[in-house]
Amino acid sequence: MKLNKNIFLCAVLCAIVFLSACGPSASELVAKGDELFTKGDIDGAIAEYSKIIAANPKLVIAYDQRGAAYIIKGQYDSAIADLNKSIELDNKQAVSYYKRGTAYLKLGNADEAIKDFTKSIEIDPKQAVVYFDRADAYLDVQKSDLAVIDFNKAIELDPTMARAFAYRGIAFYLQQKVDLAIADWNKAIALDPKLVNAYVSRAEAYRSSGKYDMALADLTKAIEISPAQAEYYYQRGLSYVGKDDLESAIADWTKAIERDPNHADAYYKRGLAYRDYLHKFDLALADFSKVIALIPNAANVYNERGIVYIYASQPDLAFNDWTQATKIQPNLVEAWTNLALYYNRLGRYDLAIEKATKAIDITTQYPMAYVARGWAYFNTQYYQSALLDLNSAIILNPNIAQAYQYRGTVYAAVNDPAKARADFNKELELTDDPAMIQYAKQMLDGLTKK
Repeated sequence: MKLNKNIFLCAVLCAIVFLSACGPSASELVAKGDELFTKGDIDGAIAEYSKIIAANPKLVIAYDQRGAAYIIKGQYDSAIADLNKSIELDNKQAVSYYKRGTAYLKLGNADEAIKDFTKSIEIDPKQAVVYFDRADAYLDVQKSDLAVIDFNKAIELDPTMARAFAYRGIAFYLQQKVDLAIADWNKAIALDPKLVNAYVSRAEAYRSSGKYDMALADLTKAIEISPAQAEYYYQRGLSYVGKDDLESAIADWTKAIERDPNHADAYYKRGLAYRDYLHKFDLALADFSKVIALIPNAANVYNERGIVYIYASQPDLAFNDWTQATKIQPNLVEAWTNLALYYNRLGRYDLAIEKATKAIDITTQYPMAYVARGWAYFNTQYYQSALLDLNSAIILNPNIAQAYQYRGTVYAAVNDPAKARADFNKELELTDDPAMIQYAKQMLDGLTKK
């Protein structure tokens, strides 16, 4: 997690006052830059600090403040260079280590950030914001236990720090202490009813526990606070899925895309909904193709688009997508299985067995790979091998109608009508597909007449 820019700006403004300890003359020298900084004219502040540094190359506060300005600008390497100079000139300024730690954290270097925050705390152990940021860095390196300790200290120093409760809630949630997490998010919201992070985090906890209405309420509040944030619409769409309200989910993912045309997850989820629930295959193809344009190595999306091509009666394009998926991600078992099913449709059972075996070599826990290979074995008259594979599929997932259809067909071929009838009846229980229903009834009718 990265510190919000506005949060850091507030911390820096506080630090300007803190740095007055450098002496009135130093503070006066940087006063114009500080004024520009506080007004939000960061470029003007940098220019002013640069003038001061040119005239006073050993003025610590000027390097320190210009480093802070560079952080606001996102120029983190420049910030670190200035803060290195500030610390070289005076290694007793807690705020310099704090700012440099912030720059490291922005660059994704949590370990160096933690070192600087720790040094800042050693010099001045009374700054709640530094404990908060070190806790944030601990979360980045998956040390939630240490994060909780620092959040506790931040709260002890500043019991009104709403974001400390919000982020401690995240740490508790990572530790699967859901009740403590929700209690912290409740407290954060009580302290700051506009703290959007707390609503979004609490919504995730509610959604994961199946409390979709509560998740929707929190995400709706988050959108009310920050209506331009695409991610909140995306997350609310996921909660609508939990309520089987796919129309509302699609509407929210569309809003997410309107706000962020590069939101790959929103295109992906909307594509799945178009394909699997609304059967709008042209729209599904457009969405999956957009994801691939954004993320060319998204193997799973090639796999999903391949399925759409089958529905759209374009098997050659499906084959191309599944082949590409296996090139990008050689252990993508779903793509190997889909290639096996493709070869079954072509009557190339030798290749179907080869591809399904590849899938099973990757994992023995994917039932459709056994279904595909079992059907290929049946069609090459290896009936016992077919039964072994179809039994494995049903053990892994007893609700795959196609597995019972194929096994029933094998039993019929080996003249075991009782087991065949049982499988076709089970198929009828599990499927609403008209073609499968017709096949099962025809087979049962034929078995009855024998």
